[in-house]
Amino acid sequence: MIGTIINSITIILASLIGMVVGDRLNDKIRLALMQALGLVVAVIGIDMALKTQNILIVIASILVGTAIGEILGIEDWLNRVGNRFEQKFSKSKFAEGFVTSTLLFCVGSMAIVGPILRRV
Repeated sequence: MIGTIINSITIILASLIGMVVGDRLNDKIRLALMQALGLVVAVIGIDMALKTQNILIVIASILVGTAIGEILGIEDWLNRVGNRFEQKFSKSKFAEGFVTSTLLFCVGSMAIVGPILRRV
């Protein structure tokens, strides 16, 4: 429970910082930072996959999760929710930040794997 609260607070704080600082960064730096975050997430995922005793479960989980996500249209739904927020806060890039942070931290594999490992 405390991990969820800390995760939520961190996402909100990082999103607010991104909204304030994001416009001050040029596109080259912004792209480099997003690529660096993507690399970190990939390294963590690979590290965790290598530690598993049954890689087939990891592969099957990724395939099934991807298929379910595409069938349910999770990314499209998040984009619609983000666009509604953006209409209310039209002077910010809130929708883009909301969708990105939600996909990265809340819907991503780390958001699922973390609680599972916590219970084990």
